[in-house]
Amino acid sequence: MLRNLFFLSHTYPEGGEPADSVTGDDGGDEKSKKNLFECRFLLALCEYLLGHGTYTAEDIVILTAYNGQMLQFVAEKKNRPALHGIRIAVIDNYQGEESKIVLLSLVRSGSTNGATDTIGFLAHENRICVALSRARDGLYIVGNMTLLAKCSKTWSSIERKLRDQAAIGASMPLQCVTHGQTVEVKMPEDFGELKEVRCICGML
Repeated sequence: MLRNLFFLSHTYPEGGEPADSVTGDDGGDEKSKKNLFECRFLLALCEYLLGHGTYTAEDIVILTAYNGQMLQFVAEKKNRPALHGIRIAVIDNYQGEESKIVLLSLVRSGSTNGATDTIGFLAHENRICVALSRARDGLYIVGNMTLLAKCSKTWSSIERKLRDQAAIGASMPLQCVTHGQTVEVKMPEDFGELKEVRCICGML
């Protein structure tokens, strides 16, 4: 990875295809929110990190703000044997714990009709603090920063700090530590040709 902190900002709406274990409508339940794009991107990133041998499953945790998204991760993970042993947890259940690498899904991104352009308890400073302080070596976040910053002064301040560090963008930079070549990924499928080689420039 080029950086040990990066926020991939996107505009893919909440919802999408439900996990097999989630039935029916969200019914307005805050805990049932999910974002399929974030789920698939972070699972692909996790496969990439594991495939390069630097980290093991014990070194990585996937955190999310909502139970619905956790169930989405669990359902999608079943089809990815390389991710066996990866822990998936809700932020509130991970207080007091740490991991070398944290992959964080914030979920909230509004709906396709704009009716749910709110961020719920992601506006609570205590939850923000827990979410952003669990990583020892690397923190990689996926969320809609435009919406977060619009709805929260705390997130607006975080956005400014991330931009000062060039640690936020619509694509995530990956760099070969041996050869220095950098590629940008912004979709889950972008990892497809990278996870099979130890060097992103194609050299073993």
